[in-house]
Amino acid sequence: MSGEGFKHEVVEVIDEEEPVRLQRAERVLRGRMGNVTLVIEKCSNEFNQQAVVRTAEAMGVQRVYLVRPTLPKRHASQQKKRAKEGKGAEFEWGAGIGVTSGCERWLTLKYFQTTAECIAALKEENHAIWATDLAIEAVCLDEDFRASEYCPSPLPSKVALVMGSEAEGVSKEMLDVADLRVYLPMHGFTDSFNIGVAAALALQKVTEILGREPLPPAEMDSLRQAWIQQLCSNPTITETLKSYIGSSKVPTPLDDLREGRGNPEGPRIIKKVKRRQEEAEMLRAQAAAEKTAEPKQFAMPAYTAHVVLAAVTFSAGYMLGRRRA
Repeated sequence: MSGEGFKHEVVEVIDEEEPVRLQRAERVLRGRMGNVTLVIEKCSNEFNQQAVVRTAEAMGVQRVYLVRPTLPKRHASQQKKRAKEGKGAEFEWGAGIGVTSGCERWLTLKYFQTTAECIAALKEENHAIWATDLAIEAVCLDEDFRASEYCPSPLPSKVALVMGSEAEGVSKEMLDVADLRVYLPMHGFTDSFNIGVAAALALQKVTEILGREPLPPAEMDSLRQAWIQQLCSNPTITETLKSYIGSSKVPTPLDDLREGRGNPEGPRIIKKVKRRQEEAEMLRAQAAAEKTAEPKQFAMPAYTAHVVLAAVTFSAGYMLGRRRA
């Protein structure tokens, strides 16, 4: 496969007999990259980490390695106390289930307690380590990278892109063994990107440099069966779906992952967004109706008029009596 990018064959006709969810999964699987692994080292903010994981999945990364952060003593003592009480950890350093929108189910996640463990695994799997760094010796991931003297020749078959913590960046331990230190071009007064933004930009740059190589066939077959098992976990699935479990059948991939393509009703809208749009439209309609409606004449009920008249008469008589006195 050339470094220009992994191209899918175009599938014009979708088999009506095949479940669309399997066709979608097959398209995603064929777009997974086997030559890029993302390493998130000691990210101390769980929401940032989850955002990076979600970005990686959307960009076609299959393997994400996470190195546990070193928490302050206060957090460590609280964790031990909560674990002893059976309440679970205060800081969830895994991929999480919030910001990720459940995408971690489709990823190959590996967790490491220390940086040394992660380095050993990367070396064993023959990854070239490219660590993000702002040091003067780091190489810019711009359009001239491949033509520069710093670009490896030939390009490595597998690269592990390492993102560090928000405050300290990639650790010295990881930088010391890195095959290359890289940084993103910046043109403003701000001296750094948010880690989620940085991960997206760096992954895009590295993908452009290396191209998109597919996963090995054996890994694709293993993931296909694992994904089919997840997609068929609902007890209401059809017999057509069940026939794919444990079989060698390969679903026909979708031509395009964008939902709503060719749908006369338009693209899918998230339920929460759709509900807010409908509420806003209803309020606008009510405001327009009130604006165009004729102003109502105030009509006082008969009994109210008698009460008001009696009160006014009594008050006037009372004041007149006081004056005479």
